[in-house]
Amino acid sequence: MKKNKLLIALAIAACSSAVMADDKIDYSFSLKSWNNKISQGNNTNNVNGTVISATAKKGDFFITGSRLLPVTYTNSEGSSFGRQDSDIALGWSFSPNLSLLGGKKIIGSSSGSFNIPYFGLNGFSSIDEKSFLYGTFTRSPKVSASATITKSGTITFTNYEGGYGYLWDKSTQLTAGYRSQTISNVNPSATMAGIIFGANFSF
Repeated sequence: MKKNKLLIALAIAACSSAVMADDKIDYSFSLKSWNNKISQGNNTNNVNGTVISATAKKGDFFITGSRLLPVTYTNSEGSSFGRQDSDIALGWSFSPNLSLLGGKKIIGSSSGSFNIPYFGLNGFSSIDEKSFLYGTFTRSPKVSASATITKSGTITFTNYEGGYGYLWDKSTQLTAGYRSQTISNVNPSATMAGIIFGANFSF
């Protein structure tokens, strides 16, 4: 019984869905702090961005949404610019610890906006009864952009996050990891990356 509860909690922490025997809808909420900088020709300062997300799952299927609250960066030339993003995705858990997902992300910045449909995979692997590893990888083969000078070829977007998690209790998981997002074929390409800490709460 204890092991089953752990598996369910880990699945929530990885934004995936455990196979449930009934039609109950389960909810979870996540709050994370992402210490990151943007590398695009020159580097910006490090900022702490707040990421909030919520997930609802029923059986093998789930819907999840997240938002990076507005942050302001300053580059090495002293120029400042803002950034924020939001996304929503649908997912299917094809095993207790692996899920496929597809969704849409919208990134807004001072220089323009990006409309990003994506697909990907997320999951986790338990270390012991209290600890686990988690990971998420998403990819967009084609991005629509406004007010952006592009290089030759199609704009693409790649996102990954991986790290360590700890089961604090049956409804709370703490996580620490690394997140990176790259927009390629803009002029120049931009990477937003850094360490990320958070807590997940299930209901």
